[in-house]
Amino acid sequence: MTNEISHSALIYQLLSNTDCMARLQQELRTTFRTMDEITAEGCLTLPFLNACINESIRLLPPVAGKFNSRRCPGAHISDVWVPEGTQVYIEYYTIQRSPEYWYFPDEYRPDRFLDRGEDSAYRYDTMDAFRPFSMGPRNCLGQRMALQSLRLSIAKVLWKYDLKLEGQDFNWERDCSCSAVWSNYRLPVRVTKVHG
Repeated sequence: MTNEISHSALIYQLLSNTDCMARLQQELRTTFRTMDEITAEGCLTLPFLNACINESIRLLPPVAGKFNSRRCPGAHISDVWVPEGTQVYIEYYTIQRSPEYWYFPDEYRPDRFLDRGEDSAYRYDTMDAFRPFSMGPRNCLGQRMALQSLRLSIAKVLWKYDLKLEGQDFNWERDCSCSAVWSNYRLPVRVTKVHG
């Protein structure tokens, strides 16, 4: 289910940011001449595709709830004493949108994963705050498979079809609900075939 959410969230972000959609389709359609050329290995090397995916899961992590709790053994966390037995959570949605870590934290800007130079607007973004698959010994075992599936399926869909958001009033965070995972994320999309 989380992979389905990631696909829908990425399509939503791209349809809401048409310049990014056009740029990604340009990358895909100039790299691959036929559908058969689109492979997992080939998609792995596409910088803008991977940046779009990372930025989408930064803004809309598929698992946005408090899943990764630990009972504290009694420790200082960021100079705050946390007593033994206290449930401690990592809130990925909040961290991945914090202005403390990200430039324009609530905006879809895939270039933050590409442009990290000295003159970049994103040079101070804290990439260690990007943890959509959790961290440590309990991180997601299927993250590589999930990313491969996302890259490959999105590349094939966007190479073959043009998509358009129907009803410009749809807003993911307003119209979907989330307690642990996103729900009610049905995107109103018009699909037009471009390639065979």
